[in-house]
Amino acid sequence: MQRTDTVKHISWIADKWRHRITGVITTLLLALSSVAGTASADVKHLTFATIKNSVNSQISFQVIREAYRKLGIEVDADYLPASRSLMMAGYGQYDGELYRIAGITEDYPHLLQVPTPVNRVEVVAFCRTDGDSEMNLESLKNYRLGVRRGVRFNVHLPLSETTQRVDSNRQLFNMLEKSRIDIALVGKANGLQIIREMEVTDITPLATPLLNLNLYHYVHSRHKALIPKLNKVLQDMHLNGRIAEIRRTYLNHLLQRG
Repeated sequence: MQRTDTVKHISWIADKWRHRITGVITTLLLALSSVAGTASADVKHLTFATIKNSVNSQISFQVIREAYRKLGIEVDADYLPASRSLMMAGYGQYDGELYRIAGITEDYPHLLQVPTPVNRVEVVAFCRTDGDSEMNLESLKNYRLGVRRGVRFNVHLPLSETTQRVDSNRQLFNMLEKSRIDIALVGKANGLQIIREMEVTDITPLATPLLNLNLYHYVHSRHKALIPKLNKVLQDMHLNGRIAEIRRTYLNHLLQRG
């Protein structure tokens, strides 16, 4: 009986200390959370993940950099494969995602969308001929399609198991040139850039976009205190035409390089 009583006493002490340790850990986590929530007020530099080899990354970065500078904050961007960029930003390894379409927070709850769009993407069908000028999302099902893996606007397209998914737009256009696919579904600006880089003359975009989507900046939840001020700056840039001017200037420069 004495041995049993001793074991019970030791167990009681262990439980007591376990509760105390749990309480301390909980208190520390709450304190850290509080610090994280206020740290954004004093932040001076942020780094965002974004998609490499993307015209929209370049345009969005110019918009975001100008907006943050108005708040006294300098920003950088790391250019990564599309899927990895989103995953690493969502896990908090970056201060957010430079741009994505709406709705990312549903899958990545720590990435908070800033309400004012910073850019837009026109998704068009690139093909080796003029193709069907009346093509729409429904008629795409009749063709062999190719898309870039990890690009979020893919969720709005009628893709299937036979759709070719690759890691870069250049791979898509190589497949198109070799007739391994009929259509490459790409953001118009990115597609035009690849055509010029590859110096191809037999690939063209259809005139009418299949999708026209706004692009939004996302910050990690630890910087949520920045969102109201940042959104006000972006609203002002939108209303005075500055965001449109940045996009137009970059695209004109792209066309002139061609």
